[in-house]
Amino acid sequence: RIYNELIEKNPSIAEIYYRLGFVAIQEEDYDAARDNFDKASILAPSVEKYSKAKNILAGKILQEAQKALRMNDLTTAERKTLISLRINPEFGSAYSVLGYIKLKSGDIPSAIENMEKAVSYNPSSRSAWYNLGSTYRKTKQYIKAENALLKAIEIEPGYAKSYTTLGQTYAATNDLKNAEENFKKSIALAPNSPAARESYGELLNNQERYSEAIVQLVEAVKLIPQASKKYHTNYRLAYAYNRSGEYRKALDAAKETTTAKANFGGGWYELGIAYAKLGDKQNAINAFNKGRNADAKWRSMIDPERERLIQGKDLSF
Repeated sequence: RIYNELIEKNPSIAEIYYRLGFVAIQEEDYDAARDNFDKASILAPSVEKYSKAKNILAGKILQEAQKALRMNDLTTAERKTLISLRINPEFGSAYSVLGYIKLKSGDIPSAIENMEKAVSYNPSSRSAWYNLGSTYRKTKQYIKAENALLKAIEIEPGYAKSYTTLGQTYAATNDLKNAEENFKKSIALAPNSPAARESYGELLNNQERYSEAIVQLVEAVKLIPQASKKYHTNYRLAYAYNRSGEYRKALDAAKETTTAKANFGGGWYELGIAYAKLGDKQNAINAFNKGRNADAKWRSMIDPERERLIQGKDLSF
């Protein structure tokens, strides 16, 4: 009330609007806070604290949103991010965070919409372009993904993840040469990145370059600390070992896979192959039985080989 009375008598005093902005914050009237900070900066554009007040406040609230996001509290994170945007509707970083929240919530169209706003308001942000490109890739919009990721690389050429995701984008479109080139760049920049090595190993497996794949996948397995997180990497490693004739090593990698993820049919399939190639047909059949029962998606792969073993035949390959 006191500040309002002062404004009536002295409408050109920027400091009053500035302080009134903080009063509005205490009352959680963020629209009023934004408007008062804007008035202060218009009246005294040379005073740095007035021109920066709105952005500083929006940034602090966004930090609270990011803290909530790290704790997986999506509701609080979204509420805080929206408050940040009410204070500064042109805050590119807030749109990027909101896009990520929407992505985690499964709202893909809203995720992309907000990430596109992020790059429009902050076109020099590597993270904004990377997040947009990564989301485009996940939604199979590969041309858009390529363009966004190339922009991220242009802004920050030393960020390894951009090359990994770009490599995955090229691999998805069967552009194997560019995929391999980008995986190699990523590994050169960040040799301890399991994602880059696993993606490169998968690419090599698909080209039947199994010995090269094994090198990358062995390193990837070492770099993933939690056993529960490396089951798919071990599956790919078992696949490479089986197809390069290293069945004992395949057996070990497949066992690691099934121990970490018992309901993943791929691990049981590779375990069955390893047992069969080592001449242990009964354990091979047991592994195939477990795989088909645990994961119906793998039955079309498992059943033909299982039937061959039951009939006393060798595997088909």
